[in-house]
Amino acid sequence: MNQWPLKVATICLNSRSLKAFELFFKSYCNGKFSFVESQKESQLCIVDFDHPNSMKQFFDFRDENNSAPVIGLSILNTDHSYENTTMLRKPIKHDDLKKLLSSFGYESLNAIKEKTPDASTAIPKNLNVENGLTELKSATEKITAFIQREDEEHFVGSSRDININKPNEVLQIMYQPDQMFLGALTAVYEISKNRGAVTKLNYLDYDVIIDPKSEKVFTAFSDSLLRPLCLMNSTDKPNFTELGDAFYDSETCDHELPNKKLHSHDTDAFIWKVALWTSRGRLPADTNLQLPVYLSEWPNFSHVEAFPHAMQITALLIKQPMTLHGIASTLGIPQRYAFAFYSATKALSIAGVTRRQADSIFKPKEILPSRYRPLLEKTVKHLLNTPLPSKKALNGN
Repeated sequence: MNQWPLKVATICLNSRSLKAFELFFKSYCNGKFSFVESQKESQLCIVDFDHPNSMKQFFDFRDENNSAPVIGLSILNTDHSYENTTMLRKPIKHDDLKKLLSSFGYESLNAIKEKTPDASTAIPKNLNVENGLTELKSATEKITAFIQREDEEHFVGSSRDININKPNEVLQIMYQPDQMFLGALTAVYEISKNRGAVTKLNYLDYDVIIDPKSEKVFTAFSDSLLRPLCLMNSTDKPNFTELGDAFYDSETCDHELPNKKLHSHDTDAFIWKVALWTSRGRLPADTNLQLPVYLSEWPNFSHVEAFPHAMQITALLIKQPMTLHGIASTLGIPQRYAFAFYSATKALSIAGVTRRQADSIFKPKEILPSRYRPLLEKTVKHLLNTPLPSKKALNGN
């Protein structure tokens, strides 16, 4: 008889995939599975084999734990024949996953009396997981299934709509990125990217290592510490050190972040998350609400958190620039969602304010000299050099 809940380890699953599996276990397995960090003590492991580092981490896992069954996920490559490993092709159907879990000898899940999920945890029958992005039949309406209510407030805040014509109300929803972790992060990231070198940022004694080549960010602290860090103000200039490729040497890495487990993040996903936690439905202080904003490309929603209405805003704004309050009015949503979206996309340098809609779309047409210009110049010159008639001449005298 198995002891519940069973301990589940994961390899190379991003936060969105983890949330999808958590909802699955909670809603359809009566909580009989729970995630653990210790791979050695786990009784089951789920691996995303589409991740570039998955094979190395998979073999490392097998060195520590050779008995736990493994569920491998992949879009195309489902031909792995490793012992005690079963592959599932993405997207995954939850009925197939339940049957697989039962086949491992874990007390028949089909016999579990399924409770009716409540509205906050219900999973649609057509739930699919692909590359960490959970596809929903109506994504723009049901995306809230992936972010609990309290998490949503961390991303978009709870501010009420403002009157953009009242300066005092506008000031209340502005923040200064340059005096916060977000400003330091984006500034040092640009420096790191331009130099092509691994760089360590120290902000209020917290270290963040940026690798522009692999598009990864490494931290030695969890999101529970990162979230409040995003709201702290500092007037100090960013303190950063170039590490170069020496960072990948184990001794250098241990020296830079001694006795600490590194957390790896996709760069865009990390900046996006930091921007949302900083913004909480507010706007960078240099934002002119009277002017339209543009979006140059779709955010990669397979990597970043697609908070409620984000896809609707994207679909609307990618067509043409609009004012932020116009977006909220058109979609019938609170302004804070549009403000949060703009803060995040601006941090990724894919959005900005434009003076006119045409300014960011068309290159101004070059004005060529007129073929009549020489004649006009001669006429003007002649008029300027011709003396004015005297008053006597004008009177006919």
